[in-house]
Amino acid sequence: MLALDKKDHLSLEVTISKAVYDKGVLFEHLDVETGYWLIWKEATSLGDWPKEKEIVFVPADETTGIPVESGLELKMLAHLVEKQKSFKKPLTQNVIELDLELRPDMVVYGKNDKIALIEVAGFEDDVYREKLESKRKKYLEKGYQYLQWEGKESLEDWNELNNL
Repeated sequence: MLALDKKDHLSLEVTISKAVYDKGVLFEHLDVETGYWLIWKEATSLGDWPKEKEIVFVPADETTGIPVESGLELKMLAHLVEKQKSFKKPLTQNVIELDLELRPDMVVYGKNDKIALIEVAGFEDDVYREKLESKRKKYLEKGYQYLQWEGKESLEDWNELNNL
């Protein structure tokens, strides 16, 4: 197993049973080829040594190790890093410090305490679009700037984000 901060340094060698490996979760549909494996261990009873229970591939940016949910999110993340934007990639459903019940794809902290919530909109179906519209309304009600990227426009030319 390689350390996330020293990718060329073997920090621990791990052997996983074939049964655990065979039922491992790989998110091939996300169009992200980089990331890391997360091994979940669990003790069967108190005092037992934890055994591998599950292995999951976490799609993530190769440089930062930040998990992403799509190839478009990976592009957005790379752009924010390149532009040296201050941002967070929420990993849980509830972003408590922003008083949100929903989880935006990215939270960007701009000049003058401006906070923009970004949704990377990769799907075209009506249910997904309704969900995005609901999120947009709730974010705006809380006073946040809402930015939605469809993945078709150039991030380099997106002044609304780049001038934040």
